[in-house]
Amino acid sequence: MSTVGAAWPVAAAVALSLGCSLFGQAGNGAVYAIVPLVKKRVSGQVAGMAGAYGNVGALVFLSVLAVWGETPFFLLIAGASAVALVASRWLVEPAGSFAAELLVDDAVTDDPAPVAAGGAVRVDRSPAGPAALEVAAG
Repeated sequence: MSTVGAAWPVAAAVALSLGCSLFGQAGNGAVYAIVPLVKKRVSGQVAGMAGAYGNVGALVFLSVLAVWGETPFFLLIAGASAVALVASRWLVEPAGSFAAELLVDDAVTDDPAPVAAGGAVRVDRSPAGPAALEVAAG
């Protein structure tokens, strides 16, 4: 978006803006989806900190926009996104979280036998790799 100017067709600029908005809002939703998984008893405090740090980030980004202009602003957003993507590689689930309780569902089971007529989803929790899902025919 740092290269959008008067020479760009309006439809292309609108499409690019919509695409960037989609990914930005998806990122915001992902942050607030993770908040309750940290610890149930302090989810309100964690949500407050996530909101507060979001406001600090908005202040920093808009200050860069006001002082240096559009190109450094969008390049800073791109750089911050790249740093967040790399940093997310080392995210771990906190000890004592209750994420396992959220997986209790009749449709998701370790038993490959079908739960309903439509089949069941079997979760492979082998230590060799990430959880793999396979659908058992019913």
